[in-house]
Order: sequence, then C-alpha cells, then structure tokens
Amino acid sequence: VPCAWPTPQPVSGDLTFVAISAGNTFTCAVSPSAEAWCWGGLDLPWSDGMGRLGVLGDGGSRGSAIPVKVAGNHRFTEVVAGTRSTCGVTEGNEGYCWGVNSSGELGIGTVDDNGHANPTRLGHGITWSHIKAGDSSCGLDQQGVAYCWAMIYGDPDTSGGIRIRGLWTSPTLLPDPVK
Repeated sequence: VPCAWPTPQPVSGDLTFVAISAGNTFTCAVSPSAEAWCWGGLDLPWSDGMGRLGVLGDGGSRGSAIPVKVAGNHRFTEVVAGTRSTCGVTEGNEGYCWGVNSSGELGIGTVDDNGHANPTRLGHGITWSHIKAGDSSCGLDQQGVAYCWAMIYGDPDTSGGIRIRGLWTSPTLLPDPVK
C-alpha cells in the first residue's frame, strides 16, 4: 500500500503533544494539558474505516483527518493505540478504553461487535500505572502487578499458527509462571 505522505508532515490543528501512539489506521496523543486527542480512522481505499467503530473516542462514528478531543474530560498521562482500540491511564490512575470490543479489547467484561466511541472505565478498583493495548492487552497496577485481557495467545499449533489460550473479557491477574 503506498504511503500518502512519503515524508513526515505536521499534524493539522496547531496542537502540541507530550506522548503519541499510532494504531492500525489511527493515532492518539496526549497534550501538555493532559487532554487525549485522536485522528485517522478514515474511510479511505487502503483503510478499514475504523472511525465508524469508535476508535477516536470522541463519541462519534466518523474518522477525522485532524485531531478530535477524546470525550469525557479525563486528564491522561498516557494513551496507547492498539490495532482497533485505545486504552489510557488518567492522572488519577484510572484506566479507560474505547473502540472495537469484538475480542474483549476494552476489558469491560463482554464481547460484542459494536464500536464503543466513548471512553469506558477499565478494571474498577485497579490503580493503573501503564496499559498497552492491542489484540491482547495488558497493564500494570501501581504495585507492578500485571493484568491482561482480550485474546491471550499461546503455543504454536500443529498448522503453524498460534493457538488461542483464552479470552479474558476483563483485566485478569496473570497466573504464576511455569518453572
């Protein structure tokens, strides 16, 4: 797929950022004032139109070529764009996710094919320090304890693929390692 801009271009909107993360067809970032902004998800010939699935977190169902503010007035320290969803940690150490939830990516205890266009609280009672989003998502609490959710991949299967070991729809403590 050819790149629309073969050299780096400034992001529209006269905004500055202290952190940035690129997902599959969208990008999210945190401004110096701790606001989360996302852009992309456009219905272009080479994209998958993720904007309609809530990946921008602005409460809408359209992509945007310019950054749009994530809904909810949360103050984020980090946002991490995954394949089809985004998660972030607020200044109060709360976790929030938005976007696609077909494999439990949002960690909200369910699986569905709907786009979740507003940030949804993740793991009530867990004080997060970092979260990494993707088809399989994991995060660390303030004590360094790891939790994971969504598709959990395991050993290679006999056909050369990767066997899915489980589907955790909410943050789950990792089991003790095999010694």
